[in-house]
Amino acid sequence: CYSIGTMQIAPRFVNSFDLNDIKTSSKQPSVRSHVARYQWKTHKRAAQKKGAREQFLPYRVELSMGFQSGGAGNASLETEIRIPRLLGGCRVDPFRSYPVWKPYLPLVIDHLSMAVDIPEIDGPFNRGLLRTRWFSLAISSNALFLVILLLSTSHYAASHKHDKLKVDLFQLRYEAVWSINQALETSHQTVDDTLIGAVAKMASYEAMFGTLDTYDMHMQGLSRMIELRGGLCSLGLNGLLQRIVALITGGAKNLGADIARELAGLGANLALHYNSDSTKPDAVNLENELKQKFPSINVIFYQGDLTTASAVGKLFQDVVGDFRKVDIVVNTIGKVLKKPITEISEAEYDSMFAINSKAAFFILKEAAAHVTDGGKIITIVTALLAAFTGFYTSYAGSKAPVEHFTKGVSKELQQRSISVNAVAPGPMDTPFFYPQESPEAVAFHKSNGMGNRLTKTTDIAPLVRFLCTEGAWITGQTIFANGGYTSR
Repeated sequence: CYSIGTMQIAPRFVNSFDLNDIKTSSKQPSVRSHVARYQWKTHKRAAQKKGAREQFLPYRVELSMGFQSGGAGNASLETEIRIPRLLGGCRVDPFRSYPVWKPYLPLVIDHLSMAVDIPEIDGPFNRGLLRTRWFSLAISSNALFLVILLLSTSHYAASHKHDKLKVDLFQLRYEAVWSINQALETSHQTVDDTLIGAVAKMASYEAMFGTLDTYDMHMQGLSRMIELRGGLCSLGLNGLLQRIVALITGGAKNLGADIARELAGLGANLALHYNSDSTKPDAVNLENELKQKFPSINVIFYQGDLTTASAVGKLFQDVVGDFRKVDIVVNTIGKVLKKPITEISEAEYDSMFAINSKAAFFILKEAAAHVTDGGKIITIVTALLAAFTGFYTSYAGSKAPVEHFTKGVSKELQQRSISVNAVAPGPMDTPFFYPQESPEAVAFHKSNGMGNRLTKTTDIAPLVRFLCTEGAWITGQTIFANGGYTSR
């Protein structure tokens, strides 16, 4: 339930052991009604079974927690806290409600789950993996453990009175904040998941027992930490691609640079290619950014025109020489031309197919020869593969063969568990798009996309990250990610 005033938010827990009471509570707008209603419907059926209703009955267990005080020069906390805990029933809370009737589930672990599920850091991405990684983090981080203990103990103290609860909550809060500050001062990589978890838990503590001002303060800090960490989608996943080597062609700017940022956030070492001297400043800037944000990864840039088989071969040889292997290859290079077919010269035709088809073919060839078993190969194509339109004949036509290259190579590499896919964005909001388009044409392209906008590079980079991680079972496919610009 929520108690909302003009200056503060004080959500509180509600424990209920009566099915009818749960049903009544679920109809109140102040309760997470959709969750409570679902629980009532689900567990009413269970309670109708013989003896099943006993799981709603309350009982107590004694929970013992031992820890060391983290504050230098401060009065030591109790070395052991024994908290009798009320178990059973259906808890409705301001975060993510769920039934609790496991008699041996420690209170600390209960709140550790809540650290993952609070709305401010909740998201539709890989929640299961994130949850499993937090158990070890709670054990290894003094700051996170103290904050979890603070919230758990404060929650119990607010709803129960017991002589054995001998802990100074103000002192414990001080210890928790002190531990967070100490961890921030000594952290070698700016922020990590344990610190983000600790600050998230402090925000939830202030939401229940503090003021709106302190809650906002912690949420602002949490937002900044997640931004520095690389965004919500990388939260809990750092190290997922540790010791993996990713080669990204066209990786110095635009889409290639955003893909580099996504994979760097997961711990991948990066071999980034760019074409000409005009792109070198972008490469230098991106290298500095990546090394500052992700100092533990290795980043090397390579320059070259990839329109010949020998140049592509040299790129792979150089990367393997430097990194000893290649696990992921993402090819983003391409060239666009908008002209009536009657005006396209032979030189323009040769250039379009050399970049969009020939280079893609030989990158796939070298990737098939060098990528380690279980690796990933991804090529960026175009949404026009699912449509036909005038003036883009040479562009769409030179990209079309890549789809067939992808399908064939995926079959050849199946036995090595290497996935091979193509990603087809819509018109992207980058300098690559605008030179050949009039303002009227830009408006037309926008009108065909969801939300009346062009595809952004940040729409595509997370999809590439997915194909490099959880999407490993997808292979031989062309994935159209274009906001409905085209479909097939």
